[in-house]
Amino acid sequence: MVDNVGSSSIRGWEFEGRLRVTDNLTLNGMLSYTDAKFEQFMAYIPTGPLNSSCPTQPGCVVDVSDQRDFQNTPEWTGSIGATYTHWMENGSSLAFIPSASYRGDYQLFETASPILDQEAFWMFDASLVWTSSNDRLTVGVHGKNLSDEQYRVGGYVFPGALFGDSLIGYYGAPRTVTATVGLKF
Repeated sequence: MVDNVGSSSIRGWEFEGRLRVTDNLTLNGMLSYTDAKFEQFMAYIPTGPLNSSCPTQPGCVVDVSDQRDFQNTPEWTGSIGATYTHWMENGSSLAFIPSASYRGDYQLFETASPILDQEAFWMFDASLVWTSSNDRLTVGVHGKNLSDEQYRVGGYVFPGALFGDSLIGYYGAPRTVTATVGLKF
């Protein structure tokens, strides 16, 4: 039997903004809201204690839209950041670029799985980038996920025949620090 999503609705809004406060300082931000829901979600429900729709049949297809949620779709996301550029006497520049991003809680599957579902979290990043006076050479140090947040980006539930289900979660990148060198020619 195959489940079928007959209809769904996804509504929301997003705001993005950038403000140049001074010649050296620029602020940016983003905030979005998503309201996603299934209007019709037809699923085969086998006979058993959880099936009150057709308890005497071997199973039936019922609308479970009120019991399912969109996967990997947080209601709220947002970010805020800044770029502060210090101009050196020789014409080169040094830019400090901190940022923070927020992702609301979300499910990895259309049905809740408390062990795998992801709670809301914040991520903090920062970069320090030197740029030569002729804008041809850049050298940077970049830190991602500076608070070393553990967050799930995917997962699987494998039904077990003898020993119960196997739950597997995949995590996003841990704290990383990288260095970059760029040359324009």
